[in-house]
Amino acid sequence: MIRTTLRAALAGAVLLLAVPLVATAQEEEPGVESVEFRAVTGPQAEDVPGGTLLVAAYGVVLALLILYVMRIAGLQARINHDLARLERAIAEAGEGSNSSEAETKAKAKAGPSDDAEGDEG
Repeated sequence: MIRTTLRAALAGAVLLLAVPLVATAQEEEPGVESVEFRAVTGPQAEDVPGGTLLVAAYGVVLALLILYVMRIAGLQARINHDLARLERAIAEAGEGSNSSEAETKAKAKAGPSDDAEGDEG
């Protein structure tokens, strides 16, 4: 489940990053080769929208952070479940040994067994 979500997030990140590349690739005029000289008139400005890239980068980081926290929460829940199961198993094992210990203590308090008295007399 988490791997599927991670793959979907990765695919979304790739798509978000690919959109500006496709947009800049389409700006070329059809039929004009890149080796042709074009005179520049006026100052050149950047064509890559920085705000869009910034928002996309923050979105990817936020998505990865959320996935990481979800993964850690899932691991913690599984550890808590295993710990509770082990505590129950220890308690059940302790109850079984407590009854045998109680029998042993009762026999010790009762004094020497009948077999020991029979040997003396």
